[in-house]
Amino acid sequence: IELTIEFRKRIKDFLDDITTNYKGKDILIVSHAGVSIYIRCYYEVKPKDGNYNIYELKNCEILGYDNN
Repeated sequence: IELTIEFRKRIKDFLDDITTNYKGKDILIVSHAGVSIYIRCYYEVKPKDGNYNIYELKNCEILGYDNN
């Protein structure tokens, strides 16, 4: 569990940095499924039932979020 907490914190810190330092810029993030799930949790509501698998992206799927 400690590794999961640290993993999520690194992703959150990275996204906080992007939203603060690159506000209004177009940013491309390429990642694997584990990171993309937590990125969706950052910008969207966490699944109430704890089923994070619904946030897993398909291969080459693209999501966009407003960075303003």
